Order: sequence, then structure tokens, then C-alpha cells
Amino acid sequence: MSGVLLDPGGAIGVVDQDPAAVGAGDDGGHAHTRFLARAVAPSVPTAAPEASFRAPIDRDRSIRPACHRVPGENPTSQRASMRGTSNAEGGSVQGIEIRELECFLLVAEELHFGRVAMRLGVPVERARELVERLEHRIGAPLLDTSAERLRLNPFGEEFLASLRPAYGALVSVLEDARDQASSGQRMVRLGFPGRMREPVDRAVKVFEKRSPEARVEVVENPLEDPFGPLREGRVDAAVVLLPVRERDLVVGPVFDRQPQRLAISAEHPLADRDAVGVEDMARVPLIPVRHSRNHWLRVHAPTLTPLGKRIHHHEGVEDLQDGLRQVALKRGAMLLCGSLEGYEGTDEVALVPVTGLPESSFGLVWPRGGRNPGVPALAAAFFEVLV
Repeated sequence: MSGVLLDPGGAIGVVDQDPAAVGAGDDGGHAHTRFLARAVAPSVPTAAPEASFRAPIDRDRSIRPACHRVPGENPTSQRASMRGTSNAEGGSVQGIEIRELECFLLVAEELHFGRVAMRLGVPVERARELVERLEHRIGAPLLDTSAERLRLNPFGEEFLASLRPAYGALVSVLEDARDQASSGQRMVRLGFPGRMREPVDRAVKVFEKRSPEARVEVVENPLEDPFGPLREGRVDAAVVLLPVRERDLVVGPVFDRQPQRLAISAEHPLADRDAVGVEDMARVPLIPVRHSRNHWLRVHAPTLTPLGKRIHHHEGVEDLQDGLRQVALKRGAMLLCGSLEGYEGTDEVALVPVTGLPESSFGLVWPRGGRNPGVPALAAAFFEVLV
């Protein structure tokens, strides 16, 4: 097991459990924890901590206020001793600044300093400076400066894989403490893509009836970034469209299996059919959602039919709503797994089942090593009601 520590000076650290107490099956998570502890070990004087602690999210997305600073006991682990200290000006700490971590996580997500600066509300130069300070503190570069476009180098990718779950756990701990302090109830934040569907709502009610001390808060989970809120600690579990192959996530109950449907302009010749074969998909370009994982795109936006016919792709869109607008404008088609309910401008869009493709399905997913004790009970309710 590992712990996330935040001292009064703003330093963050992760400490491992005694190796003797770690089971043989814990190697993957244990190795990540050791990496983060090594990465933040160098002590470099820094400027004064930032005035606020915020999860790295867009300003137009809602989130409850996060705690400014939470004191924590100094760890005693020999591998990760992270103590906050201050200089004569009271502006330097040992460890890692929260703002630097926040900026690095956003850089890894956006791969564009301009967008990162907008989300943080700081100048572009300030965003660059935060990453440079983090690199100096670690003692190694995190970005590939030789590439034409901004991207992480291999060391940065490894550091990101270790940092994300630790940072998400920290945010989750602070949010849980706030919830308990304000209401006395244990809250499970459930991410859901779009409007809550009746079967899922029924499973939530079963969970709340059996766990009267807990309640579920449903948070809209963007289809184009289903794992971001999980990793950032904004939700404890999420209903996501499968497949999910991320190693830091656990896939629980799988449900709502149904044929995939082709969303296409109502004036297209294929729209009049009761069903279309997978080979017919070569007759219309598909519109993919940007930033989607490669394995997800291979299922929901394939480039080849089973017989090798090329499926052309239209320019990608930011989200499903934008994609459906393009479909209505006869610019292509999209593979969907549900209805068009809740989306605007779909009067000119038809849904036609596709034969020859695997069924689509949803799953309840949560971070590996998640801290919220209500998640397993919620998963049990999903198994009972939905599977």
C-alpha cells in the first residue's frame, strides 16, 4: 500500500508500505510508488507555494472547491522522507509543489502550452516555468524538446504513469474529507456519459437503500475523456464505453450489451435499410472523436472492414454532439451504441444497426487501489441489477 502526504508547506510525497508486508501480487503498483518517491527526492529551493490547490480541469466544468492546504505527518519511510521546510523568506519547501504537478498533468493531457495556460489562468510563460521547475527539481527532462510538436519523453511518460494515480488519490482524499465534514455521509461520485439511464438509476437506488450512510452523486463524464475525471480524483467510479485496457483501472460489471448502430444522414441511401453490413461502412467516411485511445478507435472508428476495404475518416471532432452535427450536415457517419436522446440537432440523423461488428457494452470502472469503500458495494448493486 502507499500513502499520499501533503505537509503544511505544500510538499507532496508518496511512501511505500514495508516490503515485507506487500504481497507477491502487488509488484506493479508498488513499483510505481517507488518511482514517484525517487523522482521527487532531490531538494531544490523553490518559490512561494501557489495560493490555491485545484484539480486540473477546464474552467467551464464544475467541481466543488478543493482544500487550500492540508497538514500531514512527516513519513518515516527511509525511501521517501518528505519534510516541508522554509527559508528566511518563507518561500521554499522540500518535495514537490502542487502547482507544478497540476501543470505537468495538464501538459500531458493537452500537449499544448497555450491551452494549458488558459486552463490554469496563467500566462504561457508561467506554464512553461512551472514545468521547467519540476524538471529541475527531479533532475531530468520530462518533455521531448527535439520533436516538432510538444510531447513527453520516455522518462516523462513513466513519471506520468506514477503521478496520475497518486495525484488522483490526494484529490479524492480531500474531497471525501470535505463531504464527510459537510454532511456526515460517505459519498460515491459516479461519472456517467450524458443523462442517467433508468437501469443505472435503479442500481444506484439499490446501493443507497442497502447503504443508508452513503449516497451517490452523479457527475457528467465526457465521452471524449472518460478516464480523466477518474485519474484526477473528481469521480470515484465511472460508467464508460468499453473496451478499457488501461492498467491503472479496474473493470467491474459489464452491462447494456447491444448491437452497434451507424448514425448517418437521413438522406443517405443506407438510412432506408433495416440494417447494414460491416462491409457497407466503406461507402461512407467515419467521424472519430479526437483524443480517443487507439484500442477504442479500432472498435468504434475502424479504418478497415473485415475483408480489407478501406473506411475513410473525416476530420475528428471534439465530442459526440459535434460529431452528430457533422453527420446531420452529410459529412460522414459515426458508430454509436445507444440512442440519440438528449442530443441536439439530430432530426436529420438516422440510426441503422450494423451486422458483423462486436456488440457494444458499458462497464463500471474505478482506479486500481481506489480508496472509497463504497465503490465495491456500488459494483455489487450493478452486478445484481444490470448484469
